[in-house]
Formats: sequence, structure tokens, C-alpha cells
Amino acid sequence: MIFLDRISGKTVSELPKYIIPGQYCTQTKKVRYNHHTDLDIGDLILDDGTGYIKIGEQESYCNQVKMDEKIEADAELTILAIHSIVEQIGIEDYKVSPMLPMKLAEKVDLEEVECLLAKILEAGHLHSISDRPRLDLRYDDMVSPVERVRKLAAGALNHLASHSDCWQNRTLSGVLPRKILARFSEDDYAIYENRLYKRVLDLLEKHLIRRLSLLKSLNERLESALDFQKSELTHFELRHDICALWGEAFQTDVTDKQLNNGKETQRTIEKQLHQIRSLKQRGLYRLIPTAGFVPTQVHRTNVLSHDSHYRHLPILWDSLSNKNDENRVSPDERFKRQKLISKNYSIYVGLVIRRSLEKFILFDNNKTKFMWSGRKFIIRNKGYDWVISEDRNKDDLRFIPIAWFGTDQINSIEIDQYTLVCTPRACSSMSDRHLQVTPLDLYVVERIGAKIDQWLWMRLIKNIGIPLGPLPGPVRDLVKKWHEKFIEIPNSNTVRLINPLEVDQINEITALVQMFAGQTFADKMIEAIDTLRFLSKCNCGSSRTLLSTNKAHPQDFSFICESCSTVWSVKTHGFRRLFTLHPRLNDAEKISDHFLWCGRRWLEFEMAISTN
Repeated sequence: MIFLDRISGKTVSELPKYIIPGQYCTQTKKVRYNHHTDLDIGDLILDDGTGYIKIGEQESYCNQVKMDEKIEADAELTILAIHSIVEQIGIEDYKVSPMLPMKLAEKVDLEEVECLLAKILEAGHLHSISDRPRLDLRYDDMVSPVERVRKLAAGALNHLASHSDCWQNRTLSGVLPRKILARFSEDDYAIYENRLYKRVLDLLEKHLIRRLSLLKSLNERLESALDFQKSELTHFELRHDICALWGEAFQTDVTDKQLNNGKETQRTIEKQLHQIRSLKQRGLYRLIPTAGFVPTQVHRTNVLSHDSHYRHLPILWDSLSNKNDENRVSPDERFKRQKLISKNYSIYVGLVIRRSLEKFILFDNNKTKFMWSGRKFIIRNKGYDWVISEDRNKDDLRFIPIAWFGTDQINSIEIDQYTLVCTPRACSSMSDRHLQVTPLDLYVVERIGAKIDQWLWMRLIKNIGIPLGPLPGPVRDLVKKWHEKFIEIPNSNTVRLINPLEVDQINEITALVQMFAGQTFADKMIEAIDTLRFLSKCNCGSSRTLLSTNKAHPQDFSFICESCSTVWSVKTHGFRRLFTLHPRLNDAEKISDHFLWCGRRWLEFEMAISTN
């Protein structure tokens, strides 16, 4: 049996003892998983809810995620949002916003069970049951001292006759008892109807806690979006782009309205939860044993059918049971759900990638190809993964979507330089190759866009200041005249291009290169010319002004845009070179987090010095 580690790209014949769900996929046909599902080539190894994996003779375990109420709510909201967005993609192709979808606004409305509970609480039915419950009398026979006995048990005399240890004295006329078998009566609160009452309160509390966490998470995202639109601490271009994406899903007035509705629903559920917890702290609830069992199917007794208060319990029970049935699924059904989540998450990551590339030239209807710096790139979907590649270079950029809400284990895995692992949950110490991609994040397009921009720039910068040669005679004579554009490398027939050429200069040198040089040299020269020509133009469409060059380090440059003041530079520091691209440096110096201020417009990374 062969498995592919999607993160490392390596194949293994045996799974580790503990794995991350979605990290491995099968490379063997017809593999039986946990005795209930057949896996084919490319299918993911996921968790079916048991945490246990058995494939053939191999046994492994899934890493488990410890989630509190907030993380569970975020996970549920994320999954609902992704499913909704993917449904829209099927209808509207890839013109869908990757932000929180409008459909989730339905979650701010009270559900059926909550509307029903509001009426029952207002009428006081549950409080009446708690204060004046139905009960039964339970009779117990036990041997007790005579002074405590009020009523004899049916077999008291026979028991006394056969147990001399209960005698006080024996006389000629009979026996004077010390202890005797007596019958005691006691109020029995643990009748079926009251056990049902206790179980209903438990289920209501569990449901309301989950709903309250989900509402808080949703309201928090809506509030963050409104605050972001009014924020003056972000770059205007970033604010425009994020608000445009959010506006495709929510309009400002609709967002404000939904937030108000959500807060009102949140207050209602908080009040209901407070009342349910109050009922659990007093009255009938505390008198019923915790171990009281209630079957799933309610038995409609006379009390549950005709009592003016108790008759509401079966209605609540049925409403809650319908919701709980959705979570009571078999392992094979849970595996299918996890497979659908993984598939939709992969589609969602592909959507975010496409939306992050919209500022480039997309030249096919499916938005799978784009052009940057005169080069053509292609976006491909390989199974669950996404790959951006260029024909002339083998260093593809890979995105590995893993729909898993754990993080620590991923950080411990060694990840390739051009591989990005995408998960819907972030952690406090994420590596630069572990990326949070979720519709709950306003910066989701910016995060992926920044990684793509960095990959593209790294490829381009490799061509800056590279040696060009050996030079044909006519070409060498020409570049000597342009000493401000080229510098000669001592003791060699090579030069470095350090300044962008004018259009007439490009035409002149291109004609000579094509006439007197070989194809390899011609391609290298044209690529160097195109690279600096691309650098001389800003994304806003204006020309960049070359501020400085460094003849000691030909790959060092500094440009500034004449229109938007965006600065681009490469500077040498020891054996590394630092690349920076940012807007208005004087403003940025006041900002502690450059990414939150201007998103992908601030790029900064190091690269090794070329040995060429």
C-alpha cells in the first residue's frame, strides 16, 4: 500500500502512528477504510469520528483537536460559510466574494425551538413544573426500631417470629419486639415525566450554549467589518479592496441591520439560558437522580398528554431531538461529511487564489492563466491541491488546503520553501509556510496575495544585475557608449544591466543581439531588459524614478513611484539581500504592523546573493 504525504510530496508505504486528517491520500486502488468505506487513488485519509484508522493491516490514529466553545463556534461558522460560498461558485462561476456570505445572516433569526421556548418560559410552564411537580409515593419495607414505626409491613408478624434477634423480651403471653418490619412511604420525584423534564433542561442548556457561541462569533465578524470600513488606521487602497469584496456579499446598511438583529437575538438567547440555568439550580431538577434514563422516543403518558404544564415537554423534546439527530451519524456518514468539507475547502482556497490575482492580466475565461512582468503563469488544480507554475521555471508554488482546525502539529512539520499549507484556523506561532485561509478573515485575499507576490518577485529579482556575455563585438561597442546603463565586469567579456533602457535603446540593442548573438544569449539579454523595464513602471500605471544604484553591488536598486510614492528597493546586507516594497515610507514608520496597515502592498523578505 502506498500513501502520499501532501505536505512533503513524498510517498510512504506505511502511515505514521498519529496523522493529521487530510495530510495523506491513498495511491492504491480499492483500499478499505475502517471496514466501511472503499478509498481510491487520490482519496484523503480523514477522521470518521472514531479517531481510529485501520487500512488493511495498518493501524493509525488521528490527531485530536481540543476546542473550547469559541473555537467550536468559529469552526461551525467557517464550515457553513464555505459550503454556502461553494454553492454560489456553482451558479456564478468564480465571481463570488470569499468573504462571509449573506446567507449566514439567517443564523441571526431565532430558531423554531427557541421561539417555542420563549412562549413556554413566558407562560411559566417550566417554572410551574419545578415548583409544583407531579410525584408518586414509594413504599419501602425495612426493619426499624419500634419507636420509629407507624405502620407495619404485611409480613411483619411472620418476620418477627422467625428473627429472634429482633426480640426485646419473651413472656408467657408472647414476644415484646425491639425491632420490627415496618412500611415507610416517601415522595418519589423520579417519575418518568420528571426525568423527562430534567433531560429537556440539559438539552436546552447545551443547545443554547452552542447557539450563543455561534451568534457571538457571527456578530463579532459583522462588527469587525463595520469597524474596518470606518477605520482611518489602514491604507486607503487596502480599505477600498477589502470593502469592495465585503460589499459583494453584504451591503453596509444590510450589515448594520443584520448586526442589530443578531445582537437582539443574542440578548434573547442569553436571557433564555439564564432562566434554564436558574431552573437547574433549584426545585425539581435537584431532586431527580442524575442517572435517570429517558428513552429517545417519548412515551405519551396521561400526564404528558393532559397536564397543562407537562404537555409542553414532549413538544420541546421532539424539537431538540430533531436537531440532535443531525449529529448522531454513523462513522461512514461522518466520513462522507468530512470528505465534502475537504473538497469544498479546496474549492474555496482556489477561489481566494483567483480573486488575489485579479490585479494581474487574466487572459482566459476560466481565470486559470495570468500574465505578470511579461511572463505567463498558469493555475492548476491537482486533486485537492493548487499549483501556480511558469513554463520556464520548475519552482512551482503549491497550496495544500487541509480542512483541519488543529495547528500545533502542522508547525512541527518541515515544509518546502515553495509550499504553503492552508488551514481555516490560525495559531499564535504560525510558520511563514502555514497560512490561515478562512471566510471569517477580512484579510484572507491579502494573505494569499502577499505570498503569491513574494514568490513572483523572488523569481524576477534573480534576473537583476546578472552577468550578460560573452558579448559579440557590435553589442560590446554599443554598451560601452551606454556606460550609465551597463557596467563592465573586470577581466571578462561580460556586463551587467543596472538601469532601464529607453524604447529606442531597446530596439537598437535587440536588433544587434538577434543579428550577432546566439539564441541563449539573446533570451538572457531580452529577459534582463524586460525585467528592468517592468521595474520602471508602478502598479498604479505611473513611471518609477530610479533613485540610486550601487556599482559595488549591481543587484542593489532603489525606485520610487512619481505618482503614489511607492518605494521598491534591493539592498545587500552581508551575504543576504533584503527586498522591500511599500507605500509612503514616512507614514508606514508610525505603524507597528505593516500588513494590517496596507496588506500585500508591504512586502519584505530576504534572498541569497547570486553567485553568477
